[in-house]
Amino acid sequence: MDNFCERHKGRYRSVLPLQNLSDDPDEDYFAEGMTDELITELAKIRGLRVISRTSVKVYVVLGATKRHDESIAEARRGLDVDPLSIPVNNIVGEMLSAARLWKQAIDQYRKTIELDPSVALVHENLGTALEEIGQYDEALEEYLVARALSGEAACMVANLRKAYEKDRLRGFREAQLQLALARWSGWHVDAFQIASFYARLSDPKQALAWLEKARGARSGMLIWIRMYPDFKDILSHPEFQHLVRHVGLPD
Repeated sequence: MDNFCERHKGRYRSVLPLQNLSDDPDEDYFAEGMTDELITELAKIRGLRVISRTSVKVYVVLGATKRHDESIAEARRGLDVDPLSIPVNNIVGEMLSAARLWKQAIDQYRKTIELDPSVALVHENLGTALEEIGQYDEALEEYLVARALSGEAACMVANLRKAYEKDRLRGFREAQLQLALARWSGWHVDAFQIASFYARLSDPKQALAWLEKARGARSGMLIWIRMYPDFKDILSHPEFQHLVRHVGLPD
């Protein structure tokens, strides 16, 4: 990997913030959501190739509107242009995940990790895909690697492992939730994450309440709400559907 980085380090660039250039305020969700996903998470990578704003928006909008075949095809076209791009490889995995093509997504995330194993987001995404096909032990390992790569203290990672060993995924989720609540500072991305933990713990009331906090902060993360499997059990809830419409996603 050191040799890989040395060969390609001159070709890496930072990700640019995405802006809403339309007159429609609802488009802020798309601009902010892509910025959150790419800047907040992928900025943890030591170096990044630039993905054009237009290309990324195409992937996310198509995925968010359930045009999965098109979103996957567009993302894969990005790989034709730059097959070594970590963000584009990850986006392909995310579009496969949005289509619930979990085994294909797992293969894609693993290919991405082979390119660079130091990206927390990709390990997190791989963990989600593994969880969705019932490979819980493997999912946990990816979740813990993601935590460690994100800078989590070793003792906290160990505590999360112990919580899983005691009460499997429920114990792990409860430990994640308590840690997130203790660190809550008002940031909209954290509100979205806390909502996802509550949803995974089968607490729709709290999940929806925290999604409302994210909505109140005009969180761009909300464009992902139908793509994240965390919320699969509340998709038909009237309040969730209202939120989907507020974000501007079609029925």
